[in-house]
Amino acid sequence: MDTQLSVERKIVIFVSQPSYEPAQHLIALLQAANIFRLVLVDKLDDDRSNFKDSYTAVMFITPADFPKAMYLTDSLVKIAQNAKIQNLAWIAPVAEKSSGLEQGLSKASAIAKNSSLDTLILRHAPVFSDLLKFQKEIKFRRTLSLPLANHAFPWVAPEDIAEGIYRWIAGISTGKPPKVMTGNSQLGGIDLAQEISTVLERNLDGLGFALRCFKAIDTDNSGNLDREEMFAYLEQLAYTREEAETLIEQADTNKDGSIDFDEFVAGLAKHLNKILADLPRQVQYVNVPPSTVLYDLKIRGMEEKTVQAWLALITSFNGSELPIQSSAKWLGRGNTSFGTWLEKHVLDFVNVYILPSRGILTISEGTLNGKPALTTRILQSDDRLLVGVRTLDNRAAEWKWENGDLENAESVQYETDRGGQRILKFKDDQLVGISVQGTWLGRRLANDLLFQQESIPRWQINLFRELGELQIEEVSNLIDPESIVCNCTQTTCGQLQLYFRRFCPRLLSINTLEMGKCPSLVSCQRL
Repeated sequence: MDTQLSVERKIVIFVSQPSYEPAQHLIALLQAANIFRLVLVDKLDDDRSNFKDSYTAVMFITPADFPKAMYLTDSLVKIAQNAKIQNLAWIAPVAEKSSGLEQGLSKASAIAKNSSLDTLILRHAPVFSDLLKFQKEIKFRRTLSLPLANHAFPWVAPEDIAEGIYRWIAGISTGKPPKVMTGNSQLGGIDLAQEISTVLERNLDGLGFALRCFKAIDTDNSGNLDREEMFAYLEQLAYTREEAETLIEQADTNKDGSIDFDEFVAGLAKHLNKILADLPRQVQYVNVPPSTVLYDLKIRGMEEKTVQAWLALITSFNGSELPIQSSAKWLGRGNTSFGTWLEKHVLDFVNVYILPSRGILTISEGTLNGKPALTTRILQSDDRLLVGVRTLDNRAAEWKWENGDLENAESVQYETDRGGQRILKFKDDQLVGISVQGTWLGRRLANDLLFQQESIPRWQINLFRELGELQIEEVSNLIDPESIVCNCTQTTCGQLQLYFRRFCPRLLSINTLEMGKCPSLVSCQRL
């Protein structure tokens, strides 16, 4: 290939859903080649500047585009012709040939084929990498619910679709593209579940699993986890940047600014082996009606029209088999098997996470006060187990040390003006349990104190008993400075805050403060 010519080639990719896997893989291949300039478009509006000076246009018809496939194709063809684009790659799944869905897709492909452009028409089997839409069900319940009955489909890997398009764009493909791109095996629901089970069994060993996790976080393949990589990983687990910074500082024992693999798993290997040994491997296939899948995916945030289109695609075959066709000559290699694809995505189906310097985190589904909730368990290297339950609407949460001695623990309760409730449990002045109903901005601080297991000053416990907060800054935001805190001396909240600012530069210096004959709430000893 003439690199000097290729570097001038601008590629416009239309994909209405940027997360669509075949498109993501194609983008990665084109970027890695470093000889193409890419422009991504997710809608065809009046702005035609993106198409100017383009060499090739690529159009992905995703399930979300099915109802308007003809309109979108016609629009793109006209834009490409006006912009004097030479090549067009048109890619779409194939449905059962007699279905109304396939008739619409065939008409759309004919519009592309009959244009004046040099056109690649690539039809492919349904992309079952959409299984990632069901990763929570597989991860938490080890079930796969699909409306497949006894039907089977030829698996096709999204990276194979992308590589075929890339080879065509780069001019290195050999042979003609297949009429319909498929994989080498027909897979039904039971086959899919069994294959997932096999891959889970193969990958849930201690250090091997830890190494896979480490490499997934190490996006630049440097062999070390820098701060930004760790921030991105911990953000997915709902850690704030401040919390992540603390964890990273604790894990970076050699203080070189990054975390190597030994630091990543330090003190955790034994516990990881135990947790993984208890993790279920077997995934059960459950045949369900399309309406059940529609409901489940809608409550997970997918648009109803997109789910309906995807269901229409896989149910259109209704027992008809899509013949397997070889793509080896066009790809220049064999097809990617379902098992090989799963190996790359196995972490998406596992609910175990490594927290360097902290412990092993597991997440599962459950309920709290009758509402759907997530249960998290952190097993530390010292065998302590911290268990938390949080409702999905984040309105209620409970945390406690599961294997701690909670007998005779002091329970301090605060009722909010809006009907909320906060309960903290203390043992030897250490926080050992939290229960919250309603929102509470101070919950994160309480979680930190629970995890640290350090003695808490009595003034802080008394502050919570009276005002429902654990630090003065939060109280100052909740109370009017003119409100009376001592009826005997008519001392206001503002006066008390001023006193603290003048005489208590550190909260830990607060010990005793008398105001008239009222019982002490908090107190301060001048330094």
